Amino acid sequence: MGEHDGHRQRLMNKLGVKQLCDHEYLEILLYTALPRRNTNDLAHRLMANFGGLMGVLSASKEKLEQIEGIGKNAAAHIFCVGEVVRACVNNEVAVLPKRFENERFLSYVKQEYVDVSSELLDIYFIDAEGNIYKRKTLAEGSAFTVSLGGAEFAQTCINEHTSGIVLVHTHPSGNAAPSVTDDETTGKCQQLCALNGVLLCDHVIYGKNGIYSYYLSGRLATITGRNKKEMHE
Repeated sequence: MGEHDGHRQRLMNKLGVKQLCDHEYLEILLYTALPRRNTNDLAHRLMANFGGLMGVLSASKEKLEQIEGIGKNAAAHIFCVGEVVRACVNNEVAVLPKRFENERFLSYVKQEYVDVSSELLDIYFIDAEGNIYKRKTLAEGSAFTVSLGGAEFAQTCINEHTSGIVLVHTHPSGNAAPSVTDDETTGKCQQLCALNGVLLCDHVIYGKNGIYSYYLSGRLATITGRNKKEMHE
């Protein structure tokens, strides 16, 4: 093992264990494109030329190729990573509302699910400040086949370290009125949330002919009260 190999291994051992400097992240990023090179000096040179890590990831392939020691392959690799970062950021901005507010969230649901034709059960994760930070599909299928798995749901909440959630459920029939199964799903979800220290903020049902909010209708409070009563009996 050469001197550079030893440095690479030490840096890789730090990854995920402690916070790295921006140039160290860039060093590791270059390992794939330049497996036989010392990327430390190159990372510093890139940072100096483009004013920091974001400047490097925002640079065009042509400008990256002008840096001595980069070459076309490494330039394409860095540019591709930058494109992935931009795609993720743009997707989050376009898809998720920043904060959860019941009535505004309903407006978002009307626009977001207008083209959904299958039955879908999505979960939105909310942090302690009320910000929506992630969306995940829990189940998808043909009409009236969506189910909520207790173990999967609980593990999802634990993994996300979420403070609150919102469920969004689509009805392909077009009728947004809650069914008996929807009530059972909401009740089960509320119980699982309570057991895991998570707040169920709402369960929204979307149909082509309307939209229904368990919270705004008062139905969520009724189900929560019933669950609490059953737990104490």
